[in-house]
Amino acid sequence: MKFPSLKSLMLGLFSVATANAAKSFSASNLYYAAGLTDGQQTTLLNGLQSAGVKVLRVWLYGQSGATKGTPINDFESLQGTSSDDWDDTVLNRLDTFMVKAHDYGINLLISIHSYNALEKNSDFYGKWYGTGDFYTSSKAISQFKDRIAHVLAHKHPKTGKTWAQSSDYIFAFEARNEAMHPQPFVDKAKKAGKKLIMQEWGVCYTDAENNNCNGGSSVPASTRDDNIKKWAANIDAAGIPWFYWQVLPNADPHQGWDYEVGISDANWDALKAAALASGKAESAFDFGPYLL
Repeated sequence: MKFPSLKSLMLGLFSVATANAAKSFSASNLYYAAGLTDGQQTTLLNGLQSAGVKVLRVWLYGQSGATKGTPINDFESLQGTSSDDWDDTVLNRLDTFMVKAHDYGINLLISIHSYNALEKNSDFYGKWYGTGDFYTSSKAISQFKDRIAHVLAHKHPKTGKTWAQSSDYIFAFEARNEAMHPQPFVDKAKKAGKKLIMQEWGVCYTDAENNNCNGGSSVPASTRDDNIKKWAANIDAAGIPWFYWQVLPNADPHQGWDYEVGISDANWDALKAAALASGKAESAFDFGPYLL
């Protein structure tokens, strides 16, 4: 997971009116949430609730084995070897999980696809189109629209509502994790006046560059604590909510790209304090109607 500089997220935000003094919020990510056991879910949600976290971002990208030190129940990606190869296991798992998360005051943000799948050729989008043709092939675009429609039309067995109608449980949808759009799409968004309204971030466990946290030597826990508090405060000062990458239901195993913090593990108290502080910070945008 790579992150932009914190300086860049400050630009263009201070001109946004804050007359209503809306409150910000903190959130987290867990790309393998659909594989958690009931006990792991409880540990994670208890911890997030204690930190005042309001949203958890989850993926539809298949995972197996022990992931980030978490032994999970394996699940396949939503789509496999072709556009017609659907496996709704991940959706069904998240149906159950979102109800439990709701009981802890947490909604889900659904990431419909991930750039990682294109890079790793882990589904037909990656195998057929890869990172080169996905954004330009009319067939790929049409098939991806079908994927979005499939997710939005999925019906929750408890409520009888589609996910598109499930705002009590789902905070938002995003088309892609780490979209890596070609520059023309970025320029188009800028010209349309799009603003940065949320920030995903993490603090590297090592002394590697924070946006390239792969390797290096571990830093003292106190140094990382200070960075967590300082950088979270910078984002709060910009008036936008943040999503930490990522909180685990177990101790951090310190694998590659190591931004993680485990519940009740080293650096958890610092992250928890920062998350609670974010809920008291003013936001440039009012997300209250979409939170529990």
